[in-house]
Amino acid sequence: MKFSDFSFGNCMHVENNNSNVNSNVTTKNKVDIPDTPLMSDGVFEFVTGEEGDEDYSNVIDYFELSRIAVRADDENDYKDVYASTSGECAKICYDKDEDIGDLDYECNAFQTDGRRKCRIFWSTSEFEDKRTTDDQIAFRIKIPRDRENHEKQKEKQKELTGQVYTYTSDDYNGTEKALPFQNYDKSDLSNGIKSIIIPSGYAVEIFTGETYSGTSTIIYGSQRVLPSPYHGNVQSIKVAQIGDGDSLSFHEDVYPEEYD
Repeated sequence: MKFSDFSFGNCMHVENNNSNVNSNVTTKNKVDIPDTPLMSDGVFEFVTGEEGDEDYSNVIDYFELSRIAVRADDENDYKDVYASTSGECAKICYDKDEDIGDLDYECNAFQTDGRRKCRIFWSTSEFEDKRTTDDQIAFRIKIPRDRENHEKQKEKQKELTGQVYTYTSDDYNGTEKALPFQNYDKSDLSNGIKSIIIPSGYAVEIFTGETYSGTSTIIYGSQRVLPSPYHGNVQSIKVAQIGDGDSLSFHEDVYPEEYD
């Protein structure tokens, strides 16, 4: 197996937005991984196990490789295990030989230096603009198991709260603000909203201007990255309840006496 057999140059980040707005495919995290002492042809064959007793190259094929670090917010997000090669680390992750954290999550990604350092993760999420160290490669499983990333986990956590949540960074990072059923002008919102969680039964109308002016759109599902021109530029929001036949009821519809 040669290093060039893998399509590293085609690595890209997919925004998996759960809404009626089309998902965006972007190359913002596209990485070109050059040959290094770790990943040169000869050494790559060694770390995948082809030169030893075990051939792990077929397991490596189940993963995508990049220099973008795997996200871990605390010690329950990862586990350090012993693996003599990257291939052995891939097998531990793919076969779910080790559970992660207090809730025994399954492995979906790992980082390794190709020698004995192997850290497995339940999430495939990326650290925003954070690259791995020069001697490590991040491996993310191509078809993740359930609970495969921090974004999906956070969406599940907020699903039954009956509130909308805004964030000042992509992928539900940054400052979080809860928005119950109500209308919100600029002074009520965080500056620079870039992602939003919308639970089932709710929708939002977002505006680029204060006092519900400017360009607007209605969004029916969570957005891990808000589209243009709203990304970082939401100045007012109306939270709506979804009724029969997908009809929308805003706060002024339910409580008209407050708007007389």
